[in-house]
Amino acid sequence: MSTSATCRPHEEGVSPPDSRGSSVEGRGRLDIEKRNTTDSSQGNWEQARSKGARRAGTAERSDEREDRPCEGIVQVNAREGIVHVNAREGIVRVKMTSVLLPVLLLLSLLNPGEAQTAASIIPQGYDKSRPPSKPVNVEIGVYKSQVTDIDAANQKATVEVTLRAYWDDPRLKNSGSDFRTSDEETIARIWQPDLFFVAALATSVHRYPSNNELLLVQSNGTVLLSRRFTVVVTCKEVFAAFYPMDGFNCSIVTETFASTAETVRLTARGISYNKDGVKNQEFYVPRAEMTTQEISISTGTYSSVLVSFILARNPHRYIAATFVPLYMAVFVSYLTFWMNKTSMTVRLLLNGMMLIAIFVTAQNAQNVMHKTTVSTAMDWKIWMSFAFVLACLLEGIALEILEGKGLCRELSGNTEWATGRKGGDTVPLVHFTSSPPGVDWKPPSESPHPPNQEDGSDGASRIDEVFRIAYPVLYLLFLVVFWIACLA
Repeated sequence: MSTSATCRPHEEGVSPPDSRGSSVEGRGRLDIEKRNTTDSSQGNWEQARSKGARRAGTAERSDEREDRPCEGIVQVNAREGIVHVNAREGIVRVKMTSVLLPVLLLLSLLNPGEAQTAASIIPQGYDKSRPPSKPVNVEIGVYKSQVTDIDAANQKATVEVTLRAYWDDPRLKNSGSDFRTSDEETIARIWQPDLFFVAALATSVHRYPSNNELLLVQSNGTVLLSRRFTVVVTCKEVFAAFYPMDGFNCSIVTETFASTAETVRLTARGISYNKDGVKNQEFYVPRAEMTTQEISISTGTYSSVLVSFILARNPHRYIAATFVPLYMAVFVSYLTFWMNKTSMTVRLLLNGMMLIAIFVTAQNAQNVMHKTTVSTAMDWKIWMSFAFVLACLLEGIALEILEGKGLCRELSGNTEWATGRKGGDTVPLVHFTSSPPGVDWKPPSESPHPPNQEDGSDGASRIDEVFRIAYPVLYLLFLVVFWIACLA
């Protein structure tokens, strides 16, 4: 490749090399022959000869300019790595290698980490299938970034984790700086433990838009291999009987596939997690732990690391959507005990409406709740609230029946009251007693109520008085036992 400016026109008085040079040389020879006729022209011959030679040299330099493709400012020959700088005074030829080498050297000094290459780190004869020692102590560190999906019905969760493995490989010791890369081919050339996730339903490595792998080789031979995974794991429901205060225990087991504990030994380095890294706001992560264990099967003993974390359900939504309506229904039913007995129809109507409200609330709770084989705390809450409201309804019906038969009327002293029905009239039957002398006796006025009954309204019966005290005490006792059991 070449770049040049526009060519200059030929200088005035300069002819093409062949014709101009021959004409000048011919005129010089003709002058010499004319001056040879006299003996005194010997000196002029030498002067003419030198003058003709100078003119011939000028013509040759003009030929060289015409033979070049063009006279410009800069010409670059990329194949040969040469830069031509053509100026009026001359031509400068500079090799690009002489300029680039110092620049590359300067860049390598400014970025020493980039100067290391896989060829300088991995020695000749390095065998990636052979472990550096026996056994190799591999430390496992886990960072759980977030839980992207929770399937409570099928008891599984999708988790994004970053798995970091640390080990020492003396064969990779070097005197340079640390070497790091995300290149898959370079990572594949290094020995690494054959890890896999036990009982994982699906596993994938993040490779887009860039490869989410990191290999770090320190100068002392310590190797760090970090990978970012998406793992679908199975979970076990815990405290299912205390729904919606239940949760799930999810486990990620990392184990060597072919290397036994005699070759590779795994140890727990630590776990970190994001407590708010749950996209499903119904759950949160209260705690996570990491332990080391060994599993013995028919092919040998294998080392593994267990990561377990709890996905606890957040009960606030269920308290607002289910528990609060149940509390309100029970409270409204309790208020009916303080109503006048003449408003018995209103009492029965309110209690019937509260029963319907509890039925609707229970149906909504069952639609949201996942299927389970045990009775839950939600079920007990609905059943007990239904029982208390039903008790209010039955108490009102019982009062109506007892009042109709007159069994709740009180008799005073030696006065008996009876109810006789004939033609719709009520006739009081009175036993007369003799009065002391000097006292005027008057027959009692007709009244539909017993003498000891309170004036005005019918008053509260003894049953209402009992229910006014027993009803809230029993329900509060139930709530105390319920919440102690759920929060424990």
